[in-house]
Amino acid sequence: MPDVIVVGAGVSGLACARGLQRAGLEALVLETDTRPGGVVSSERVDGYLLESGPNTILPTPESIAMIAAAGLEDQLIAAPPGAPRFVYAGGRLRRVPWVLSPAGTLRALAEPFVRRRRESGDESLAAFFERRFGREAHARLAAPFVTGIYAGDTRELGIQGVFPRLARMEADFGSVVAGMVRGRGKRQRHRLASFRDGMGTLARGLARGIDIRFETPADALAPGWRLQTGAGTFEAPAVVLATPAPAAARLLRPVDSDLSDHLGAVCYAPIVVASLAVAAEEFPKRLAGFGFLAPRDAGLKVLGTLFNSALFPGRAPEGQTLLTSFLGGRLSPEVLDESDDRLWSAVCSDVERVLGLAAGSGRPIRLMRYRRAIPQYRVGHTAWRSRLRAGLAGVNGLFLTGNYLDGVSVPAAMEHGARTAEEVTRYIRRTS
Repeated sequence: MPDVIVVGAGVSGLACARGLQRAGLEALVLETDTRPGGVVSSERVDGYLLESGPNTILPTPESIAMIAAAGLEDQLIAAPPGAPRFVYAGGRLRRVPWVLSPAGTLRALAEPFVRRRRESGDESLAAFFERRFGREAHARLAAPFVTGIYAGDTRELGIQGVFPRLARMEADFGSVVAGMVRGRGKRQRHRLASFRDGMGTLARGLARGIDIRFETPADALAPGWRLQTGAGTFEAPAVVLATPAPAAARLLRPVDSDLSDHLGAVCYAPIVVASLAVAAEEFPKRLAGFGFLAPRDAGLKVLGTLFNSALFPGRAPEGQTLLTSFLGGRLSPEVLDESDDRLWSAVCSDVERVLGLAAGSGRPIRLMRYRRAIPQYRVGHTAWRSRLRAGLAGVNGLFLTGNYLDGVSVPAAMEHGARTAEEVTRYIRRTS
């Protein structure tokens, strides 16, 4: 019998299993799919390297250490230094941060003189950025960038869950700008990165040496802990649910209905991911940069487009360019139910318009739809998370990890999985 059963072989579950293994515990991972990584997966199609989920990571010291421990450090590749980011505003691409009008710029620069918020508790991102930097800075900078990360609505998302550091800066220094100036040089900075053969490299590396039973979905969970699957029943003193929140809620229903209901409250943004090929010769000038984001009033259907082959080598065949566009999100969920033809028409039209390409330049490669793509850290998320942890404390041997808790990025998910492994290890040693 294993010491711990981990349900789910996404990056959180894999990082947790590796942490348990390093602690000398026997961990068994049960995974529904035929491969590890969840949506973190890469595939070559006609010479193009396509990502099913995240295209990049912004490494942290902790995630770098885990990547090195998995023997993958030499596979990391960094984006070009200073790769520009663009926002499509006023009918043209504007390089960040030169996106605001003179009046909007002056208002944003006045942030250090804005009084700190007197009320306690969480606040929406829209309210926070409009209050501190002005409406234009929110609409043209904050909202598009939040859409690029969460595909969410800034009037739903909470500052304490999404950008807790910014909230602390205002509380501690009375100003975000002042907090950034004070903290300059204290944080180790890494460049945006990926892997030579795509993000799937990370999933495969983290899975190496782990006991994973693929195509083994967990059908039912019972205290003890017993997991019933089509391949039989597995039992261990502790279980880690490393699945998306809805799957964890389903498994917890017969065990603890309150915890199940609590997890059922997690909301996700739907996303359509469209991979598009364009011949390099079609561009008026060489494509460079990270990509572009589109404010709500830009008149585009795409939320933004990533310039894959401008960021990393080996993403497209010689003489070709790979672009990845995103549609949908919390503000346009109906997009998910549109036909492929209609979606491709919108993607090609928007990309060609923004990048100055001739009509018909874009060649569709692959379209992917995710109804539950990115968990939304809505106003009150930190309080919700505290209540969840309080409920878990009363159920011995049960643990949760995943990107719906402490950060949606790949490094954040890895770090949470590793911290969960430490909690499980302490529990096993205390109770054995």
